[in-house]
Amino acid sequence: MEIIDERDIIFSRMSYFRGTAQHEDYYKRNPDKLDKDEEFRCSPRILGPDSRNFDPLDSPVASSMFQFLTDIRPLSTGVISENKICADPEVITSRIKSITSYYGAQLVGVTRMQKEYYYSHHGSRELYGKPITDRHAFGIVFAVGMDITQISAAPGTPQTIESAHAYIRTATIGMMLSYYIRALGYNARNHMDGNYLVIASRVANAAGLGQFGRSGILITPGAGPRVKFEVVTTDMVLSPDDGPVDYGIPSFCKQCGLCAKYCPGRAITNDPTGAYHDADKCFSAWKKLGTDCGICLAVCPFSRGIDSTAVMDAADNPKKQRQLLESFLASHGEKPRI
Repeated sequence: MEIIDERDIIFSRMSYFRGTAQHEDYYKRNPDKLDKDEEFRCSPRILGPDSRNFDPLDSPVASSMFQFLTDIRPLSTGVISENKICADPEVITSRIKSITSYYGAQLVGVTRMQKEYYYSHHGSRELYGKPITDRHAFGIVFAVGMDITQISAAPGTPQTIESAHAYIRTATIGMMLSYYIRALGYNARNHMDGNYLVIASRVANAAGLGQFGRSGILITPGAGPRVKFEVVTTDMVLSPDDGPVDYGIPSFCKQCGLCAKYCPGRAITNDPTGAYHDADKCFSAWKKLGTDCGICLAVCPFSRGIDSTAVMDAADNPKKQRQLLESFLASHGEKPRI
């Protein structure tokens, strides 16, 4: 599995402005990205007043939530209690899962962290280029679902508001969980929107919470891609889950392809033999729309209630999965009705 450098992530690249050391270093090493990134930086800001779907009352709902997430980033780490509580790994893992669910998570899992689950280097301007070495042995990954009615409004502002709200909810859960673990005498870091050291989807896959689909997004059997993941890493010894789990999702995606069909940026492959997501094409669509799109989330049958157990049972039977898809589309249509 390829180790990803956070400096290459599109959101990191958008913070490298001309005249800064980061801009000079990054585009000296990646000259092929310069022209396209400058074009992105000069285009209207997502949720900004010049963007296509801007609403003077609704757009600030989302942008204010993202600002709040920025403001609480320093709380992702904190003081560790000197009074270390010793607990059996299975007992404390069960307790942590229960607490995480109590806080509002719909899914929660635990895995041993691998090097490839972390970024190799920081991409933020403050820590740009610094190798990521503060890795923990265990990861607690959890998810909250997003409302299907809001997501079905994609690519409109309601979808972006729901996305931001989900990030707020996961950030809050992660903060409370990391505070709790540090109170037990162990190190813990909350990896939240805009402040990840890990690739949350990889951690979720390893913990058995879902599988990667055609869109490149992790799809859960219960809510499809209509979730937001967050991770708390810790040096507390936990009892990991068995994962990954084959839910039959990759094989089903080969039969489906709705996300590729309706992607406005043509960022998702139409090739049924594999999955490929072009992040730059995806971001280009975001910039044109002025929102974070979400059409691939809205049209996915797993987002809209297809029988995931039946899909899993037919994982080795493409014909049966095709019949399940055709039956679902006959009753639900290709796009959600709102």
